[in-house]
Amino acid sequence: IVDLDPEGHLLIRGQAGSGKTTVLAARAGRIISIYGEGKILFLTYNSALTSYVRSCFRKAGIKARQSKVDTYHQWASKTARKR
Repeated sequence: IVDLDPEGHLLIRGQAGSGKTTVLAARAGRIISIYGEGKILFLTYNSALTSYVRSCFRKAGIKARQSKVDTYHQWASKTARKR
């Protein structure tokens, strides 16, 4: 899944704790390394997952300027305030 073509949509399903977030964080890192530029938005359901993904990105050498990691609620709230 991490190495599949980054174009298009991908649905990953699984039980809680099965590694969906870990796989998606690795895939996001792979996409950033393939394109070498740009920024990726990674939305999670809760703050604990947000912290975990940020930690994964740091360990993988992905700089904060290359990624934006938020909960869906935080992102939606910030986006709504901008309008």
